[in-house]
Amino acid sequence: SRSETTVSSYAMMLRRGTAGSDEGRATLEQIRLGMQFLLDHQIHDDSAYLMANPESARGGFLMSDVKRYIRVDFVQHSCSAMLRAIQYL
Repeated sequence: SRSETTVSSYAMMLRRGTAGSDEGRATLEQIRLGMQFLLDHQIHDDSAYLMANPESARGGFLMSDVKRYIRVDFVQHSCSAMLRAIQYL
């Protein structure tokens, strides 16, 4: 959800002509870091081997490193943020 909001904030900065400011550059960097975080935490073959159904878990996102379960909204918000951010990266 934070990454979705950051992308929306940056889109608003572009429309207002302030994306070139220090704040705009910092917001764009936050988008990049957020996307890197999501990709680093996306479930892949090497991280799913202990899951009940590794094949089904692939591509999902866990609630946290401690709460290791998947809810559909985690995946939806993560993918929404990635799809919206790609045009700025």
